[in-house]
Formats: sequence, structure tokens, C-alpha cells
Amino acid sequence: MSDRVGQQIGNYRLERLLGSGGFAEVYLGKQVFLDSLAAIKLLHANLAHGDIEAFRSEARTLVRLIHPNIVRILDFGLEDTTPFLVMDYAPNGTLRQRYQRGQRLPLATVVEYVNQVAGALQYAHDLKVIHRDIKPENMLLGRREEILLSDFGIAIVAQSTQIQLTQETIGTIAYMAPEQIQAHPRPASDQYSLGIVAYEWLSGYPPFSGSFTEMAVKHIMVPPPSLRERVPTISPDVEQVILTAINKDPAQRFGSVRAFANALQQASKGSQVELPVSAQPSQQPIVLSSPVTPILPLLPPDAEQPSQAPQLPAELMNAPTLLNTSLAPDAEVKQAAQQASAINTPPNAPYAPTILTPPNQHYNAITPPPQVPMQRQPKPEPESRGISRRAALVAGLSAVGVLAVGGIVLEVVSHSSHTPIVNTTGQTPTTKKTTTTTSPTTSTTQTIPGLLEMDTFHRPNQTFWGTASNGHIWGGDAGNSSDFSIFNQMGQAHRTANGHNLYTAVLGTARTDFEVVATAMLDSFNNSHIGVLLRYHDDNNYYKVYADGTHLNMIRRLGGNNTTLHQSIAFPAQTNTLYTIRYQVIGTTLRAKIWQASNTEPANWLMTANDNTFQAGQGGLRPQLNQNVTLQVTMFQELVATS
Repeated sequence: MSDRVGQQIGNYRLERLLGSGGFAEVYLGKQVFLDSLAAIKLLHANLAHGDIEAFRSEARTLVRLIHPNIVRILDFGLEDTTPFLVMDYAPNGTLRQRYQRGQRLPLATVVEYVNQVAGALQYAHDLKVIHRDIKPENMLLGRREEILLSDFGIAIVAQSTQIQLTQETIGTIAYMAPEQIQAHPRPASDQYSLGIVAYEWLSGYPPFSGSFTEMAVKHIMVPPPSLRERVPTISPDVEQVILTAINKDPAQRFGSVRAFANALQQASKGSQVELPVSAQPSQQPIVLSSPVTPILPLLPPDAEQPSQAPQLPAELMNAPTLLNTSLAPDAEVKQAAQQASAINTPPNAPYAPTILTPPNQHYNAITPPPQVPMQRQPKPEPESRGISRRAALVAGLSAVGVLAVGGIVLEVVSHSSHTPIVNTTGQTPTTKKTTTTTSPTTSTTQTIPGLLEMDTFHRPNQTFWGTASNGHIWGGDAGNSSDFSIFNQMGQAHRTANGHNLYTAVLGTARTDFEVVATAMLDSFNNSHIGVLLRYHDDNNYYKVYADGTHLNMIRRLGGNNTTLHQSIAFPAQTNTLYTIRYQVIGTTLRAKIWQASNTEPANWLMTANDNTFQAGQGGLRPQLNQNVTLQVTMFQELVATS
């Protein structure tokens, strides 16, 4: 991410960076003649000569998008070959900053927000503009607390250039419609995304979670979890309106995004709602006929490109042919192969779903609902009682195939895989979750048993830590303080204000017995330390272990007061050197160890203490940083604790 503060773009001087991501950098700009403020968005795209006029044509369309609930584009231009937009500055932030993941909104508030966003979208749709990236991060708060829909710039680049856009620049997978995943966006795709946002506002979480690949498959193939099971106070009519808006077939959604907003408002008042004639109460996976095109994940931009593409196993090169070979003798493999062949849509194929009985156990337990704490993983059942290896391979291929459609390649960095475990006791199946990671000292890929949360920070440079590798959102200061960023594929926290401060970064739900493993370094230990949290409730109540450059310390913070749980252990640490801390709690027992990341983990714990103050809580980081000190984190894990 290049720092352009102080530069002049058009008639605007860039004052400070407001945010950045895979699609653009946004700066606060001041008009050099009028001293008025504006938001300057520099798109991550270098336009070829043939694309410039097309960009200007599309930009002229967006400049004409004048609506009370759309961030107005004031100007546009090119800085060399880099396109930029000048927009109204909204000083009150985004709805994501106001409402964190997990927070439920009252139905009346949701209805009001949906009405405002739907009004903006309907206006844009009438002008033949599709937004393509509806999410709380793109909903700004105006001076009168009105919703201002932002980031129509994605439509400019997508519609005016031939640039191949990555995952971050064509939308956000947690909110993306099935047909948009298949590279066929339409106005109904924005309705789907808004429906997913409404589902999240009402329940606290989107319907689907997991890795990028898993969420893509779920959007296309898995019915959303019942909204009323998550929020029993929601009426059946409200639930049905939401489910209609997020129907996997766009033809079965409401006729327009305005019709969706009107129906939600009627349902919220208890009025009778007229649903589309074709809308069905239950959703079926979309099944279409086209061959799967397997692709490989893209390498990071700075990775050395191989001279030859690796070869997939022969049995996976053409999943549909498994139906007619000896590799697929059982019915579940045939069903998985059928689903694999259903992922891609030919560019001109009609979007007509075929009725298919969804698998009973194979896809409904990929990831448990995010608000349910994960339990200790049971021992795997024998292979004959679960999904077969070949069925899992075919299903995995379908997840890969979904990303190679319509001439657009999406970046896939899947850090975890899930193998459903099917039981015969009538209980809800559990999920065995395994994850691959790379050790700091070796390039060997290894399996991590009992993994609950993980972040490798391998994503584009951005403000805030955002979405972790397993699809969950970082909370605390990592989600709302501009001191946090992703930079050079590391999580970074950099303090610029005077004095020192404690920061919080938490991931996942409240848990009882678990451990946190984090690898990080500081460029100074002056009034600064690396801290790891267990059973965190808030900034005044948690367990913590921290390394301050000379010692390893373990404390309990209760009601804002610190108590030492174990005498400090001498541990001299060097600046700009990676250290790994492992901190564990089982019942009332807390244990900790630290080592230089380039060395082998010590077998023995350095600290053991007992305390029964906190029964459960979140895991995370709690570093202390002095002015101009930077913390860099390369790995974070939460795992089921084992003695």
C-alpha cells in the first residue's frame, strides 16, 4: 500500500488515509482552492488505452446517480493510468463500525435501513447500474444519520474494463448471490445481498460462515439456517420475506428490490404479505448442467510463479465422468459428482433450478452456527460410516470449480477444510475441522487438530484486521481502530498518539477450555509488550499472559484491577524477532510458555496457575504499545485445549 498523504490528485490534496482494501484506497482530501473536504477513492486498476473512454462513459453515469441515499460522486479522473473518484465525505463512519458482527438490531431499525438502501438500489437499477457489493461496510452514515450507499466504483471497473478482478474486487463472498459467484450478476443479485445483510442484522450473523470456498458452495447449494431458530421472536412472515429475498434462484425472489423492502415493512406490521407466486418456503440447491473446470488457487502477488502448473490427480480432472467409472461405486459419490457438475453455469444458459434432494449429512454441518461455541472434537467415526474419501474429493472439486466461471478467476486461499462426520444415533452430526499451516521454520504443511479459530493474515493490505482466514470477523480495536491494519501479509498495530495504550483484538465466540497460540514481534519493548488473552469478557475482565522484553508475566484483570497469578519468569526478548506464546486454560488451570519462533517449541510449560474467576470467554490479543511502536502478528490460532 503506497502512502500518498500530501500528494495532490486533481484539485485535491490528500490529508490522511481513511481506509484501504483489495479494491481501492480512500483518502480524506481537501480542495486546494475552496478548502472543502471530500473522500478521494483511488482504484486499484491501471487502465489500458482502450479502457479509458469506457471508464469515462461509465463514470459519467455514476456522476448522474443523485439520490438522498447514495454517496454522491462529485468528480472523476485519471492520475496517469490510475482511475480515481471524488465523493462526498461522510464523517460518521459505516454501519459495520456502528454495529459489530454478533450485534442484533431491532426489527424496526432493520426495516428502516432496508428501506433506505432499497430506495438507493432501485434508483440505480432503473438506470441500469448494478452495485455488486452490498454489505454494511459500504453503508455510510450521513450528517443526519441517513444511510448513504457507497462503493459504486466497483460497477465502473467491472462494467468498463476487461481487467480480471479478484475476490475482493467483485464482491464480498459472505453476501454474494449464487449467480454473481458464477459471474452473472443482475439487479436481483443486489436484492440477495441486501437480504443477507438483513438476515445478519436480525440474527447477529450472516447465514453462512467458513472459508471463502465453503461459503461459495453454501450460497449455491445449502439452504440458509432458520432465522426463527436463531431469533424466536421473529414472525414467520418476516422470516419468509427474508428467505424469499435470498432464494438461490433469482427468478423466485421479489420482482424488484423495492418490492422486497415493501414486503418486509408489511410483514413487520403484521400485514398480509404477497410473495412471488414462484417463491417456495424451502430452498433447494441450484442444479445446472455444465462441466466442472478445475483451477488452482492463485499465488500471492509476491510469490515466485512455477514454470509449470501442478497437475491435479487424474481421478479429479473431470468430476462428472466419475458417474461412469469404477471410481464411483456408491450412491453418495454419484450424488457428490452430480453436485460438482452443477456448480458452473454456461454464459448463456438459463438460470432454471432442477429439484434435487439435498444430501442429508454432507453439507449441513460444514460449519456450526457462529454463535454456538465449538465443543471438543469427537474421535472420527470409521470411514465406512462417514462420507467416502472420493465423495469428499468430488465435493471439494465442486468448491474449486465454482471459482472458474465466466472468464473471471477468483482468488482462493482456503486455510481450512471440513470433513463431515455422520453418526447413526439421530443426533446432530459434528464436524471434524482440520487446517493446514506453515511453520516458521519449515515449509512442510501440517494438520492442526482441534482448531477453532485461525488467521494467517494473508490478504491484501487494508485498514483494520477485518475477516480472519476462517471467515470470522476480528472484534475489539482490531475492527474499529485505524491503528490496526493488514500490511505485507501481517497483522499490524501501530500507535502514533502520545504515550502508551493497551489494545484489544478478539476472535470467535466465548469458550470454556481452549488455548491461544500467537506469533508476533515488536520493534521496541519500551513501555510495550506482546499480550495474549483467555476468557476475555471486556477490557476490565480477562486472563492474560504477556512478554515485556525481560519477563513472561501472567495476570488476572478483574473489575479493572490486576492480580498476579504466577511469579514472573525471566525471558529476555529481542526487538524485531518473532516469538510464539501458547496460553491454555482447562477448568481452573492456566498454563503458558513462550519461545523464539525459529526454534522448536519447548516440551514443558513455563507457568502454571489456578483460578476460578472466569468460567468462559473469548480468546485474543491484548498488546501494550508505546508511541511509534509497531506490533506485527504473523499467526493466530485458537485450539481445543488438551492436557
